[in-house]
Amino acid sequence: MGSTTIKQYNTLSEKLERMVDGIKIHSGQEGFPSNIKEAEVNDLKTRLEKSRQDYDEAENSARIKHDDYESVTKEVISKYANYSSMLYGYLGKKNQLVADFGLQPHRTTGKKGPRTKTKTDK
Repeated sequence: MGSTTIKQYNTLSEKLERMVDGIKIHSGQEGFPSNIKEAEVNDLKTRLEKSRQDYDEAENSARIKHDDYESVTKEVISKYANYSSMLYGYLGKKNQLVADFGLQPHRTTGKKGPRTKTKTDK
């Protein structure tokens, strides 16, 4: 989603203001284009300002919602971890019943099989 940055907005707004000033000064001159009207340029500027204001309000609202979402997510992750730990503590980490709660039982062996103790010679 492309957005008009504040710099672009300020530049456009300033250009429209200057154009209105120029129209006021030179509109009475002979040969001035009749299609360029002060009211239309003012309308463009007003539409641009309204659109930018709506955009800023929506962006602020979205930022608030996003912050709320992140805080709820952190709370849920924390509580889920607590509940998982409690279930592992109650049932045992290697018990297959933890799968009924959507948890994975801890593996008893590694990739290469069970660990074996090696005897060291001294």
